Amino acid sequence: MRKNITKIAFAVILGLCGKAMANSPIGGEMTYKFMGGTKYKIRASVFRSCSGNAFTGSPTFGVFAGLNAGNGCGSSTLSGFSRIAIRSANYLCKGAADPCNPSNTAATGSGLEEHVYEGEMDFAVSPLSGFVNNSTCCEVTFYMQ
Repeated sequence: MRKNITKIAFAVILGLCGKAMANSPIGGEMTYKFMGGTKYKIRASVFRSCSGNAFTGSPTFGVFAGLNAGNGCGSSTLSGFSRIAIRSANYLCKGAADPCNPSNTAATGSGLEEHVYEGEMDFAVSPLSGFVNNSTCCEVTFYMQ
């Protein structure tokens, strides 16, 4: 009998707790486009669950270079990225309501939202210029966190 009362009390306490919502992104991707000369445009997408909290702040962008995915040539954080779009990442039937509307709002529904960032990187400008014409810096890796 005592075990049942404990289980009931535990269930009531859980029922009184507020709704838990995740606050972290669930994934991302980066792509690049050669713009000519020494310039590249980098596009980064961060995906968040619309059932969680709004995505505040901005990811940190960086670069490192070296051999075999190492950072023997150094690393640096990068500035110059701006959020250019927030869009739904859901496949919806015609006429269906978007579960992420309004965008970047907490707990709107079960769906995904994409936050898109862009930045232009120039290998003629520091810190990227330090990786050019250096045989130990032949692999450059851009990242976001």
